[in-house]
Amino acid sequence: PMAGSQSGDENSDQEETFSEVDEAEMDEYLLDEEQKVSKATVWADVNTEYLEELHNRSIEARKRKERKDKAATSDAGSETASNAGSQGSRSRKSWRPHASSCVESTVLALQKKARISPTMINMDVLKGLFDE
Repeated sequence: PMAGSQSGDENSDQEETFSEVDEAEMDEYLLDEEQKVSKATVWADVNTEYLEELHNRSIEARKRKERKDKAATSDAGSETASNAGSQGSRSRKSWRPHASSCVESTVLALQKKARISPTMINMDVLKGLFDE
């Protein structure tokens, strides 16, 4: 035990539970309806600028989402028509360049995920990993 620490029994003697608190004392801490309305009004007045900004952001986000959804639907429709005999309709986001080897695939993954330039990759070491 650490010096100066109290045992659990000493702490439990000092703790007060809700059943021991008088209702009159509890009412002193709680707001009545008039105080609640007053507090909410003051908060709204103080935070008007924030609330307006939050509202404007939500409107802009909704508009961006609608534009994105609309663009995705129109892209999917035109892409499906233009790729009628191919591997089905894929969105532009799911398109990946095809690699002809493990090394090339790794380079593409490093470029995309880790944002590493191909000039920073030691191709000899990478080829050694795949024994090519």
